[in-house]
Amino acid sequence: MSTTVVPWVFSARSEDALRAQAARLMEAVEADDTLNPVDVGFSLATTRAHFEHRAGVIAAGRAELVR
Repeated sequence: MSTTVVPWVFSARSEDALRAQAARLMEAVEADDTLNPVDVGFSLATTRAHFEHRAGVIAAGRAELVR
């Protein structure tokens, strides 16, 4: 059995904004169990602006992202 490790990277202009971004991501994952973590990770990496405050989460699937 193979496990897909999913990186989610995000950034913001301040630490508070970064925390808020992380909270919005968590709310989206918890609210919609049909979200594909790979698709979300791809979108975060390729469609969002890159600011000076950055964070990332690496997980093997949705359950680990939520945890």
